[in-house]
Amino acid sequence: MGKKRLKPSHEREEGRLRVTKTGSASLRDPLVFCLRRMASGYTVSDCGSDDRAAFAERLYLLSQLTWPEVYSTQRHGLGAEKIARGNLRACVQDRIPEDVAPIAFRFSGKNPMIGYREENILRIVALDPKFEAYPHS
Repeated sequence: MGKKRLKPSHEREEGRLRVTKTGSASLRDPLVFCLRRMASGYTVSDCGSDDRAAFAERLYLLSQLTWPEVYSTQRHGLGAEKIARGNLRACVQDRIPEDVAPIAFRFSGKNPMIGYREENILRIVALDPKFEAYPHS
């Protein structure tokens, strides 16, 4: 009996699903989220229960969109707006790599969540229900 050879990892079938690793996200891929770099004082735990529920709902709605769809949406709806890096509090600014632009989404009413884009990932670094992370006009 001969040895079975594994297919290359980018083509291997796992169960009934075919796993394909492309190496980079497509503009047609929906958003995914990362909360690992959240700033102290601006986490999910620092929000009230209504804001936590609204945050979960907003992540679900955003997960149905692609980045081009997000960028074409009104900023106080499901859309995003760029924030000047220098306007962010230091504890939030330190969580965002210097070579990327910080962006804000609304998660509960007009309460912003702040993060940055990395391929199709929205890396969320702050939830700001008290409007303290940057000046609002």
